[in-house]
Amino acid sequence: MEKTNFWDDAARWGALMAVVQILFSTVGLFWKSQVLSLLSLAVFITLLFVLTKRRALLYGNEDGYSYGQCMKYIFWMMCFSGILVGAWEIAARRLLFTAYYEAALEESLKMVSSLYGPAQMEMAVSMARSMLFSPIWIVVLSILGSVIQGCFFGLFVSAFAKREMPWPNHQDEDQPNTNNGSNE
Repeated sequence: MEKTNFWDDAARWGALMAVVQILFSTVGLFWKSQVLSLLSLAVFITLLFVLTKRRALLYGNEDGYSYGQCMKYIFWMMCFSGILVGAWEIAARRLLFTAYYEAALEESLKMVSSLYGPAQMEMAVSMARSMLFSPIWIVVLSILGSVIQGCFFGLFVSAFAKREMPWPNHQDEDQPNTNNGSNE
């Protein structure tokens, strides 16, 4: 039953992480601000901690929930999140906000145009366009980005979210028995 709960939780909370990332990235298309970036990062780290701590508290009863288990949970949660963010990015780049992505590509290419000759620039434009709008690249890079971001912050989050295995209450063997052989 715990195995089913693991995948269910990783998918469910990965989807929540994806929705939050999608909202911040969409707002970021229209409102470029460092405050928005910092807010996005703060919300991401907070959600990562809360969801990992929740998992550790629910399923780390008598055996605890180790650092490695927290990292495994974060990894799979970020994989699910990356898939959903990638699907959204495909729709956003190819259908919904194509003009914004085209403008960003043109702006980037103008900055590097002085470094390359005409033939190299033509090849760079072709490669950049195929990577920016190709569905397979969008999904692969989205998953990779989500996993790297989640696991990087997960290194720290897991240290605080883990749940140690409780120590058994054994009487210290060096202490004398206070019972003195009586059966009371």
